[in-house]
Amino acid sequence: MKEPLTATRLATLAGCMRRHFWRYEIGLRSTCDAPALRFGSAWHRAMEARWRGATYEDALAAAVPDAISLPDELDVATLSGMLAGYYQRWSDDPAEIRPELEFRLPIAGSRSFEAAGKIDGLGTVKGHGGHILIEHKTTTD
Repeated sequence: MKEPLTATRLATLAGCMRRHFWRYEIGLRSTCDAPALRFGSAWHRAMEARWRGATYEDALAAAVPDAISLPDELDVATLSGMLAGYYQRWSDDPAEIRPELEFRLPIAGSRSFEAAGKIDGLGTVKGHGGHILIEHKTTTD
């Protein structure tokens, strides 16, 4: 089986070869995620729940299943407000979304690696049949 080559792995390699070695060759991982990553993960859980038909309340509960995921009350309030705005804006969503899809593709000429990653969602526009790619990014700014 070929080893996955993701955008995160390539960015790590470009940024610091030593970090890449410890993370991808040795398998050393951090014991905790940065606050921005925890917030982004919570947002993705909320979006996945929404696309699966959850109510606002259920999507918020899915986003923050325990106090450890977002220990800062301001982060919880920010997530709650963003999610409420998203539900309001996209209440009549014109697309059917399949959330969190992983992919693996061959890389021409490589015997060791294949391109791999995950997209936030892939949608089909209702009544039109066109396809849309969904990507959500959050930031601390």
